[in-house]
Amino acid sequence: MPESGIWRWIHPHKRRWYLLLLHQDLFGDWVLLRAWGSLDSRRCGEKKEILDDIGNAGRLVKEICRTRMRHGYCLVQPPNGRP
Repeated sequence: MPESGIWRWIHPHKRRWYLLLLHQDLFGDWVLLRAWGSLDSRRCGEKKEILDDIGNAGRLVKEICRTRMRHGYCLVQPPNGRP
């Protein structure tokens, strides 16, 4: 299970990016931030989710990773810079 980390994907053909940030806030809650946008413009969006526990966070991160890869995105920054 991930403890915290940053994941970043690029879709080279569609020129899109996707970012996932998992961290624990000052209240001890796990926060998952998703951000996405275009490499060619400043248009982007984001969504924050407060999660119950690290187990739920880990499952959600794995699901998002599978979805990004299935949609043709390439992982360019694995969590904490590890390959």
